[in-house]
Amino acid sequence: MVELLEIPQAQKVVVTDDTLTVDLSDGRSISVPLVCYPRLLHSTPINRQLLAIYWWK
Repeated sequence: MVELLEIPQAQKVVVTDDTLTVDLSDGRSISVPLVCYPRLLHSTPINRQLLAIYWWK
């Protein structure tokens, strides 16, 4: 028998000056330092928020 796993969905995406955080539908939060994403780290705050909105949808 094959058991199907539910894939958690992003509920909220927040980008700060140094962190990208995603809250998942199963209650977990994943945070990653922006240093891992140099293009995002060096972008403007407006561009970061636009990315968060785009990524969340």
